[in-house]
Amino acid sequence: MGCLLTAAECFRKHIAARPDVTERGQGWWSMRCPTGHHGAPLRFHVGDRVHITYADLGKCPESETYRWLTGQGIPAGCLKRPKDMPGLARPGKVSSEDMALADAILDVAFGDGTTTERLIRCVVLAIDGEIPEGVTIEVLADRLRLKPRIIYQATAEMRRKGRG
Repeated sequence: MGCLLTAAECFRKHIAARPDVTERGQGWWSMRCPTGHHGAPLRFHVGDRVHITYADLGKCPESETYRWLTGQGIPAGCLKRPKDMPGLARPGKVSSEDMALADAILDVAFGDGTTTERLIRCVVLAIDGEIPEGVTIEVLADRLRLKPRIIYQATAEMRRKGRG
């Protein structure tokens, strides 16, 4: 996921505002190759599926260019993912307990109640069902700028199931 800006705002902030980038027309901007392997430019464009697309006309590996761009402070989620970069590793074996917890959290996350109530319930599930009580609720309420009553209400159903 990219930053919270629109694609055009993100492009202006991270690419067009750079002093070493120049506008080339038809929505394309360019700069010298940052990896220094050749004299051909690196081109940028506002993307359709990501905020910023890029093409190195000197054919440097996309992963090198991507690493350089993220090193310059451009959020990785705003850039086109390189084809030569390996994907994210998926965990090999997932226990049935982990699957059950993930299912329970998703059920709560998209269930009934306000966003705050659902968030509190998700946290309780993620900490093995340890429902906060007493002073912990007071601290949570203070830090979340809520009334303690909200936390008690959000966890009431979980408390009832725990007794039953």
